[in-house]
Amino acid sequence: MQRRDLIPKVQRQAAFATTGESWIRVVHQPIPRCEGIAKTARSLLRGAEIVNTWLTRATGLTGVEREFVRQLVGSLPVPGTTDMVMAARALQVVGVMMCLGNGVRLRDCPTFVDIVRVDGRPLMKHLLTTAAQDWTTLATTPAA
Repeated sequence: MQRRDLIPKVQRQAAFATTGESWIRVVHQPIPRCEGIAKTARSLLRGAEIVNTWLTRATGLTGVEREFVRQLVGSLPVPGTTDMVMAARALQVVGVMMCLGNGVRLRDCPTFVDIVRVDGRPLMKHLLTTAAQDWTTLATTPAA
């Protein structure tokens, strides 16, 4: 998908999820500030990981039972964590769109750099493609 096609599609998704006015104001700031959005998104993703880890440790399980619970919890959406991941991924997309909308090169975009550094380029590409279609599926984005 070409960048020129991507931005309007993501704009429609963002305008649907928020008020269109807030999307326009955040994307077209004189100086794009996506660092805070990148940090918030990463915190949400860490929070979802912490919940999943806590579930396997707080129960007092040991040995094979603990390993089984860890694998099962890791493969199923835990209530609340799916929403956290979806919100985080949507924020990441918004951060990248803030940069693109203001002519910032992707390599200089803190949100883009964070996603690529932690999750990899394939996930970044998948996030943008998914965000252009349906934000509600962002939580099911496969790991890179």
